[in-house]
Amino acid sequence: VHVETPEEREAREKEEANSPEISPGLRLPGTGGVFLLDQLDGKPELAEILQNGSELNQRADKKSVLRTAINPIGSSKHSFELKGPHAKIQSHVPSPAIYVDIDEGALNDVPLAGRFRIARADAKKDVRVVGNLKVTFTGKTSQEGNFIPANVEKLGTGEWVKIVPAQDLPPGEYAVVEMLGTEEMNLYVWDFGVNRQAPANPNTFGPLPAANSSSRN
Repeated sequence: VHVETPEEREAREKEEANSPEISPGLRLPGTGGVFLLDQLDGKPELAEILQNGSELNQRADKKSVLRTAINPIGSSKHSFELKGPHAKIQSHVPSPAIYVDIDEGALNDVPLAGRFRIARADAKKDVRVVGNLKVTFTGKTSQEGNFIPANVEKLGTGEWVKIVPAQDLPPGEYAVVEMLGTEEMNLYVWDFGVNRQAPANPNTFGPLPAANSSSRN
């Protein structure tokens, strides 16, 4: 019989503290990551969103992310493309909550409310364009671009951040963008779509039965 070591107990307790319940019987994983809270057939479920284009998608450490800063200040507009016409994860509700727990890396003092933003992606043939953003980020941020107003808040006492659109999102493609500074954004994003008619998302998990809420594989 395995006897839990003090180090293992400390890790377990830390993980449990960072696994808040967001719906009856439904908890966020203590290992972190990025998850979208969806509703399918009236039942809540969490779907993991992986970084688009990142080589770290399959890493066991869900909090590890890839960052490449792009500075769009040099021109009035900047855009970059995501492969494929649709994101792998689609929300069946118009106002999904997105939960983020990733490492902060070498981030500076970007305010929480400005660190994560939701951008609209324009589908063009076999790509989605996240851009045409008129960005200055120096006190005169233009809202004429593709950014969507959202409410961003720290969740509980753990490391999770909750992002919710300020209003219902029209059907289409979107991405959560991480700001690395007042003038820089991360080239790697977490993309998702909104489509009530989309098939069920892969690799989701829902609430645990009340009698078996200790773990889920």
